[in-house]
Amino acid sequence: MTTPRRPAGHDIFTGVIDGLTATLRELTAADGDRQHLLEQ
Repeated sequence: MTTPRRPAGHDIFTGVIDGLTATLRELTAADGDRQHLLEQ
């Protein structure tokens, strides 16, 4: 998968967004696990 070369600033910004998205996904998954435990 090749992407056109972007300015370094945009790469950093994209990296931050990707990091936040991954963190949110992990937090959401952990929250889902906690809900599952509470339901039992």
